[in-house]
Amino acid sequence: MVDETHQNSTNGDEHLQISGQWRLAISGLLIVHLAAVVLPPMAAQTRPSPPVIFAFETLRWYIDALYLDHGYAFFAPDPGPSNLVEYILEFDDDREPVIQTFPDIDRHWPRLLYHRHFMLSEHLNDAFMFPRAPSEPQRTSEQTTQQYNEIRDMWKVDVELWEKRRKLYEMRWRAFEQHLLAKYDADGITMKRKRHLLPQLPIRGEINLHDERSYQYAGRDELFPDPLAGVVQ
Repeated sequence: MVDETHQNSTNGDEHLQISGQWRLAISGLLIVHLAAVVLPPMAAQTRPSPPVIFAFETLRWYIDALYLDHGYAFFAPDPGPSNLVEYILEFDDDREPVIQTFPDIDRHWPRLLYHRHFMLSEHLNDAFMFPRAPSEPQRTSEQTTQQYNEIRDMWKVDVELWEKRRKLYEMRWRAFEQHLLAKYDADGITMKRKRHLLPQLPIRGEINLHDERSYQYAGRDELFPDPLAGVVQ
């Protein structure tokens, strides 16, 4: 009886044994996954650290596939204003215009759905780029040919970056418009970015967090006003 128990225990231990190659492979996968978890916040806090950015870009396919780029810097240690999208849908028939904002805590529930819409509006605002490319630098009399060429090379890089970001911003803007038009079967849409400012300390008196004075608005190609212009105190 004792021998059978010992034998069964021995056989069970043998089945649990993993070869060295498999252990190495599993350890490597765990290291890659851990790196994918910590790299997004590191990339946000250490820019422009070349090693971190290189590692982040190398694993971006894995990070994006598992939705690991959560943007932790948005929440701490110094959260900024919230960026939303407000839109007005118009119809050629007798239907009344639809005026809504997303994210909307009353419509987007459960919380994960609200957060998803919040990330969409934040990504749209983050992609904002001026409608005009950087102006070509003019050579001054104090600059040598080499100095001017270096400045002009930097300008070309800036223009290339502007073109990429502007294209991305316009694509996102059009995608939002087309989705809303199709979802509501609307004939026209007016969309604008909406920013919810944080109350500034010290706070004097009671303030409703949805006070209209705490919101700012900007069109597709407009900058938001001075943040201090609409601060609620």
